[in-house]
Amino acid sequence: MHMIPEVLQKKEEFREAFTTTHRHNWNKKELEVYEYVSLKESDDINALQYATLQGKQEGKKEGRKEGLIEVAKTFRTFWIIQLLQKKSD
Repeated sequence: MHMIPEVLQKKEEFREAFTTTHRHNWNKKELEVYEYVSLKESDDINALQYATLQGKQEGKKEGRKEGLIEVAKTFRTFWIIQLLQKKSD
């Protein structure tokens, strides 16, 4: 990356082009290491995305559960008030 002009380093397309060009000069072992690291990075990103999705789904599930509990409490309070009012009549 030290060969890429600083102004071009900010553009993803140019970084990829320079990396691809640089990769053609690598030996087999260097290329294997690069591919392994690239796959590992992709796996890590996918794992984070999956964990985020799972967390959101769990949060929604928990939120629905808490919402139902609040509705049940409200109805219970309403019915207790209704029963007390009927007894006082």
